[in-house]
Amino acid sequence: MVSSPLLLSLSSVFALLALTMLGISFITDNWQEFLVNRKDILNQFNQNKSMKDQLFDKYDRDPRYYTRNIGLFHICFPDTIPSGSGSFNKLGLQVHCITRSNDYFPAETIRQNWGNAQNYGLYMLRSSTLCYAVGLVFIALCLIVGLFACWKQSTKLILWTAALMALGVLFCTMFIGSWFALRYWESEHNVEPFFRSWEPVLKGATKISYGWSMGIFIVGLSFLILATLCMFCARFALKREEDKNLNMKAGAYMMNNYYEKSMMPFYGTYGSAYPNYPAYYGQYATMPSNYGYLTYGGQ
Repeated sequence: MVSSPLLLSLSSVFALLALTMLGISFITDNWQEFLVNRKDILNQFNQNKSMKDQLFDKYDRDPRYYTRNIGLFHICFPDTIPSGSGSFNKLGLQVHCITRSNDYFPAETIRQNWGNAQNYGLYMLRSSTLCYAVGLVFIALCLIVGLFACWKQSTKLILWTAALMALGVLFCTMFIGSWFALRYWESEHNVEPFFRSWEPVLKGATKISYGWSMGIFIVGLSFLILATLCMFCARFALKREEDKNLNMKAGAYMMNNYYEKSMMPFYGTYGSAYPNYPAYYGQYATMPSNYGYLTYGGQ
């Protein structure tokens, strides 16, 4: 059987890796990649003057007409930047980003024209990000509780740590489920600002793919699941080891104190007509008493 120190060590390593990867995935902006062929759109504008007059302002200002990477909180443009977008340089990198505050908190004038499809999409967007944040909080708490659990080797604290890890897994799983559900929801409804409502020239020139941030999240979630399983197994292993140590301590008090057969007494030695040992009544009291019993052991 695997020992509890090994399981606790594995769980700690997996949990630290999970928190690191999930944290990186949370703050990076490469969950989805939109590759827009602006040259192809411009060629179609040159061939169709009415289309150019109608859409050229969007071509210049709308972020959807630009190659971009979408994160949970920012939209980043690796190449050209939309005019008047109010972009900023993030962390000194050669990438300009804009916040997604309008996606999470759209103006009331815009929401007045929304239907159920847009409102449900907004709720899924908010709830998915909230689940991710709550999951990270549970993971951070489990690391703090787990530090004391490993130090004291307490089965109760280890069980609490495993429970917090399981809650972290639950909320992170709810996040990724809601995130994919939102992608499906956007692809099924032909309303603004979802993909099906885009102009045909834009849809034909756009390629959508998943980014490396999502890949890091999947790996981090896998490590978190492994850490949770190892922590639960460590709890049972530690309990088994405590019970084994308790039985070993109690073994010396449970030995039978009979006489050796080579020391057979003579006839009538103890007032009996037969060779026999004296009556043996055991070492424990028959009345309610603490005498003779162990007063220590695992809790």
